Amino acid sequence: MSTIFTATIIFILIIINSTESFYQKMVIIWGIQEDIDFCEAMNSMEWPKCAQKCYETEDCVTAVLDTSGTCFTCKFKAAWTVKKTSREGKTKVAFKLKADEGSCPDMEDSPLIGDASTTTTDAKIQNYTITFTGTHWEFEKYSLNRCEADAFYRRPNADRCLTFIEKASMSYDKAINICAGNGYDNGLSGLASKEELERVVSKLQTCRVEENVEAVYVRIDGQRTEECQETPTAGNCMSIDGFTRHDQSVQNFDVYQFMTDSSAGATEGKQCMVVVGEMVKTTER
Repeated sequence: MSTIFTATIIFILIIINSTESFYQKMVIIWGIQEDIDFCEAMNSMEWPKCAQKCYETEDCVTAVLDTSGTCFTCKFKAAWTVKKTSREGKTKVAFKLKADEGSCPDMEDSPLIGDASTTTTDAKIQNYTITFTGTHWEFEKYSLNRCEADAFYRRPNADRCLTFIEKASMSYDKAINICAGNGYDNGLSGLASKEELERVVSKLQTCRVEENVEAVYVRIDGQRTEECQETPTAGNCMSIDGFTRHDQSVQNFDVYQFMTDSSAGATEGKQCMVVVGEMVKTTER
């Protein structure tokens, strides 16, 4: 007899790339970064594109244009001090700085100072404060690991950590309350990528062995839109757009498997909805 082991998988929102209170901008000054040993040369890339590349690369802090016209992009550990120069020197440094939406940092009455942050692909948040000494801009840096590297996943709208909480007799409302009780009220999340699915399956396999159960079933409840309840086999209704979903960052069914297909419920005997990680229940200990 198989035992059904029930657990909650919670995706926790930890980082938002921009908020209502600030955005990060690239600010360009006449200067030279004194240490570029850990920077990467962008050979043949024009300066505007190089600065834009740094802006679009999450863990890039500065873009540097040297006297030869070569541009470098520099990550967190490479940004130490930037020496102030003049237009005649032709060297430039662009670095990220927090600013209000629709505006640039005020440089009329004071030199460029402020804060910014980057996030690495292994879940390390890196914050830095920029100060001006009169001749140099200095970077005071500190970093913080937000979760285990193998539990960290990037999504277009936010970065997430995956944690696992064991609870019996799970329901939708109970899952919502558990999240809120742990300080996370961003709602429930689905799986948005193959990497997230593999992490969940791996975790469930471990729990199955530890709990000595023969099978682990993971089901995801869904509800069709009212329109698609009338025409469940219509093309659009067979896609994720035919279902009400709580996590808008899940854009498709690529990492989901169906017990029947996405028209489930259209005819008698096809009442099963979406199932994820079916291989969990078929793999032997």
